Amino acid sequence: MNQNPASLITSIVQALIKTRAYPMSVNMKRLADELATKYNMSAKHVRSAIKPFDHPALKAIKARIEKARTDIKRKGLPNPSANGFLYIQKRDIPEIRALVDAANTDIEDLKQDALAVWPDILTAAKAIAGDCAAELEWPTAESCLKRFVFDITWQMQPAPLTSDTLIGLTDEVAAITAAESEDKVKRDLHAAHFGPVRELVKDLTTLLEGNTQTPAWDDRKRFKQDPFDNIKESVQTIKDLNWLNLPELDSLLDVVQTAGNVNIVTATEQERKEHKNKVAYAKQRATEVIEKAGLDLDDDLGI
Repeated sequence: MNQNPASLITSIVQALIKTRAYPMSVNMKRLADELATKYNMSAKHVRSAIKPFDHPALKAIKARIEKARTDIKRKGLPNPSANGFLYIQKRDIPEIRALVDAANTDIEDLKQDALAVWPDILTAAKAIAGDCAAELEWPTAESCLKRFVFDITWQMQPAPLTSDTLIGLTDEVAAITAAESEDKVKRDLHAAHFGPVRELVKDLTTLLEGNTQTPAWDDRKRFKQDPFDNIKESVQTIKDLNWLNLPELDSLLDVVQTAGNVNIVTATEQERKEHKNKVAYAKQRATEVIEKAGLDLDDDLGI
């Protein structure tokens, strides 16, 4: 039985996840290109000096921030009207607080690790830069590490406007405005349920068609199990976040589950070919569910 959106609204709050994990090498590359032009240096040579800033210690901070963000996203639904905000069930706040605290502890420890190796990073970069080293304004560890941010901000529940908040308007205008507000909140909450499905479609599309970092299915020489395990996690996420008990999501899960049920590493070529059809069908069904909800795959659902 579908749950009434109005009753669900009273049990949820909103949370904004703030993350920033820009690799320092991006900023160094921009600076290196500017210097190469200004001093008529070899752009290739100057840019090579940024490679040491793509250090495992910095990558580890970025990876921990992304893991924390992913873990929290699995506990909430994207608010279509507030980019970056998630609907969170009040009952899940303690668990999410624990995730945030653990992440921040790890991030601070990883920053200390990065501080310890910063002199080595600079030494390696200056050695590559050679005669150009004196022209480069090298970043400090503090200026780099402050660019890695992870935080969460809590806000009140997404309640519609009421007559108390519309004092000063005529009764007719207040009634119409309150009704529109309530309808918008309900529609947003309904649309939010399809955010995890849209993310799943993106993953299935990458699995089939590839992207700049991943070859298409038919072009792969080796297959990894991780993408298929991720499909199973996506199925569980959609199930856990179906707060309104939408039947169209329940019926989709069985189809999508089959796309993840495979040991792709040991599968034969024929088995992989057959499983590709299951993945394609799962993508087709998931896309249909989104479209029948009146949404588009490119709609901004606040994710």
